[in-house]
Amino acid sequence: MLILNSGGTRRVYSTSCCDKCLRDFSQVVSSTHQCHNCQRKFCSVHANYHSKYFPYHHLTVSIENDDTSSSDSSSSFDQEESVESSSEDSTPPCGHSRNENSRNDNEELLLGCPIKEISIVPRGVGQLTSTWSSPSKSLLKQHQHERIHSQFEDLKDDLKRLEQVHFRGFCNLTDEFQDIEKHRLDLKMESQRIFSSLRKTLYEREDEVSLNIDKICNEQKEMVMKISSLKNHLRMVMTEIESMKCEESNFEKMERKLQHLNATIDSLKLQCQYQSVNGIQNYRLRYLPILEEIEEDIRRLCHLQKLN
Repeated sequence: MLILNSGGTRRVYSTSCCDKCLRDFSQVVSSTHQCHNCQRKFCSVHANYHSKYFPYHHLTVSIENDDTSSSDSSSSFDQEESVESSSEDSTPPCGHSRNENSRNDNEELLLGCPIKEISIVPRGVGQLTSTWSSPSKSLLKQHQHERIHSQFEDLKDDLKRLEQVHFRGFCNLTDEFQDIEKHRLDLKMESQRIFSSLRKTLYEREDEVSLNIDKICNEQKEMVMKISSLKNHLRMVMTEIESMKCEESNFEKMERKLQHLNATIDSLKLQCQYQSVNGIQNYRLRYLPILEEIEEDIRRLCHLQKLN
């Protein structure tokens, strides 16, 4: 309290100021709100910020009601204190002054009239409850109980809406669990069937390619053996011709041997040409770029896709 003399009349003012303005801006601004959770006082601007960032804090708005009363300008300060102490029991809660015949409304003594406080309790959209005099501990407990109860009811309503919107298909969780397990088994069986069919096709194609390789290689081996046989036969014919004597009786026989030798040489040439052209060394497995496309298709195979 701050007591000042104004024209011979002592006037009483409240010295409470906003903690936020005083701390951050070094400005003395009268407080209009008080937080009962953190025990701090705020002006109207900072009270709005505090209520926004701490919606569950209990704020009260203090409104001082000036009551008029006539008193002698020469009365002492001790008399005024006694009047203020007795006014708590004698002043009616309506806020009227004791003396209705005040000479000057501007020169009045602020008595100990009760302070009207408006309690702000966050309850959904916000409700205002007014009480006379400073809130007692029981009243604060009641406000806290109502606030907690209101929050609990809001949570119950949210849970009820959540169950109606999202949990409607989960009435029986046991059946839902069994249904999930059934779908899991069905999907796995389908994927196994697809990959088994794919593996079967791959194995069949592998066997077919292997048989083709064996067939070509066997033909090449037979060709090599035939060439080897022709070379051996050619050596034998040449040896026979060389061993024959140059006699008239052997001329006809030597001529037949030479013809046979020419035929053998021609056949050997053909076999060697065929072998050089169609040899296994000229064969390659053709799998690029087809193999890359197949591998990419396999990676995309059986991709799980959510149904719309």
